[in-house]
Amino acid sequence: MQMASWQQTPGTLISAELSHHHSDDSTTYKAEAQYRYRVNGIEYSGDRVAIHGGSDNIGDFQQQLGRRLQRLYRNQKPVTVYYNPSDPNQAVINRDLRWGMIGFNAIFIIVFGGAGLGLIIFGLRGKRVIDTPEAVDKPWLARPEWADNRILSGARLGMYLFWGFTIFWNALSIPAAIAVPEVWRKEGALALLILLFPLIGMGLFYWTVKQTLEWRRFGYTPLTMDPFPGAIGGDVGGEIQVDVPYESGLVCEVTLSSIYSYVTGSGKNRSRSESVKWQDSGYAQVEPAARGMRLGFRFSVPEGLNPSEEETGDYYFWRLNIKAEQPGIDLDRSYTIPVYATAEKSRFQHLDSGRETPQGMPELTAEMLLPLRRNGMVQELYYPMLRQPLLSTLFTVIGGIIAIAGVMLWGKAAQEGMPLYFMGGLFTFLGSMVALAGLYTAFNSLYVAWDGRQVVTIRRLLGITVRWKNVRYHELREIELKKGSTSTQTGNTHKISYHVIAQTQQGKIVLAENLDSHTKAKLVTEFFRKQFKT
Repeated sequence: MQMASWQQTPGTLISAELSHHHSDDSTTYKAEAQYRYRVNGIEYSGDRVAIHGGSDNIGDFQQQLGRRLQRLYRNQKPVTVYYNPSDPNQAVINRDLRWGMIGFNAIFIIVFGGAGLGLIIFGLRGKRVIDTPEAVDKPWLARPEWADNRILSGARLGMYLFWGFTIFWNALSIPAAIAVPEVWRKEGALALLILLFPLIGMGLFYWTVKQTLEWRRFGYTPLTMDPFPGAIGGDVGGEIQVDVPYESGLVCEVTLSSIYSYVTGSGKNRSRSESVKWQDSGYAQVEPAARGMRLGFRFSVPEGLNPSEEETGDYYFWRLNIKAEQPGIDLDRSYTIPVYATAEKSRFQHLDSGRETPQGMPELTAEMLLPLRRNGMVQELYYPMLRQPLLSTLFTVIGGIIAIAGVMLWGKAAQEGMPLYFMGGLFTFLGSMVALAGLYTAFNSLYVAWDGRQVVTIRRLLGITVRWKNVRYHELREIELKKGSTSTQTGNTHKISYHVIAQTQQGKIVLAENLDSHTKAKLVTEFFRKQFKT
């Protein structure tokens, strides 16, 4: 910026060249020159060509400048030199700001500077633990975020993380966007692929602004549990304070999940994943409060589930999600809550969120949850093909991509050797299995019928019967619910499906599928037990 005020003078080129530096995967260029120039009758010499020193391949700046200087040198023409009037020894030929290079350097400033700052803050902050004798028998009291039974959501931290990632992504995308015109000239439509990065950056920016507006509207929304902590073999309940005006008829969805967090891979390929082990969902009771409104909830939690654990290595934890659609910005919060095997019951929350029905909605019954129809004395359920379009499409697409990658590895194995044959075969096999699972999920159907004496189940694939079972009532040993597939919706929200199965001497038969909460699955299980009097 200071060079903008430097004065100019004609100079004479002594030498000029465009040097090349080759490495395994790239070639960099550097425009080099030596020149003489006169200021107030005194001759000076210089070799600084541009603001940025060194060689690079960010755009074609170096190539164009080097070739221009070579033409001037061959034709023995003068070159314009910019010098510092307060110190004429400082001079440069090209004083243009290279925004592509600035953006490239900014990546290192943001990534390394941000990572270093984060490590410093994390190191100074340390691991916060409340060390008291009482916390030995009550481990939830050792966690500062739980100890006072005023639990905050991760909305604020999530907003900050979104801003950090959005800034990081766009810092990477800006140099790519600047390079699009040059790539278009050289490669044509390939430049459109590069535009995906700034487009994703715009989407991230939109989502981050939305998260920020949600935070500004609803604030902290603290959760008070009742009982505290939540109880396995008892209740998980409480209330959430929302500082916005009370709205009659507001529908607020609540989901409680027991989640196993685990690490897969090794070294730099390590990643953390989540698997839902148990889940129930329903609705909160919305009531006016002194400030805004109060969202009350309660779930009955069965015995045998894992309690909250320390967040190290592989561990179990419990998450509560609340969601309410409102004009403008929706409420969407997630809480990590303490749940332990205390078998305590709620003192103040008497509703059952799994069966709570908001105003205007019918009471929840098993008949509502099943695709039930009556044909005389026969009761029938029919689950048609394409009933899970998103899940089946996801499996098919991912499996197809993996299988195609395997075939491509096979194509290169002839040149690269035996390891690629093994990898190609493994990718092809696994990808094919996943794709076939997706196709099966998409194109299978299930028919269940019972008439007071026997149960018939028929599984078809593309209309062709692949499994048929006929069982009399007295052969049914037990009817129980079973956890099915899990999918991630948005952010921290997972959805789990339950199936209702019957144990028989011939094995298991499926009676109902795709129930999205434990309460609903229990309701349907009890329905079938009454139907078959088991």
